[in-house]
Amino acid sequence: MRDIVRIAVVVMLIAGVSGGALAYAHSVTAPAIERALRQAKEQALAQVLPGADRFEDRTEGYRQLMGNPRFRAVHEVWEGLSGSDPVGTVVVVAPTGYGGPITCLVGIGRDGKITGIQVLSAPGETPGLGSRVKEPAFLGQFTGQAGRLAVDTISGATISSRAVVDGVQAALDLLAEKGH
Repeated sequence: MRDIVRIAVVVMLIAGVSGGALAYAHSVTAPAIERALRQAKEQALAQVLPGADRFEDRTEGYRQLMGNPRFRAVHEVWEGLSGSDPVGTVVVVAPTGYGGPITCLVGIGRDGKITGIQVLSAPGETPGLGSRVKEPAFLGQFTGQAGRLAVDTISGATISSRAVVDGVQAALDLLAEKGH
């Protein structure tokens, strides 16, 4: 009986010390991780909206429109600024492809034309098929378009490429609805 109590106390001490060490490591590294994630996101935003030197989150201003089922793929809206002048908007969309959500950044200039698209993640897409939505040949079709999109889908990845087209169209329609 005495051995069981001694083993239980030792295990509790080890668990307590380990838990404390993990909590300390988290508190020390969390700000650096947060800063690195924000920096990576700002770099991705800048890639799809050239000319912007900083971005401000405008999602709350679109929240009511985003409640409309037409815009269910829209997750965030960022305004790109050069100094204090707006240069365009980046809309984060996550339409559902064959393997799940495909998260994309859609850069849209002040003239309403697409300035760039980047697929951030498409974790459930089949390699060689649905994952082809990340290829420049597909994404390059969007650049310069406005209004109704005219884009060829990818043979063999029709569901996923159609989902990206629908997500990009939702981004364009959201800004048009808001009066941009």
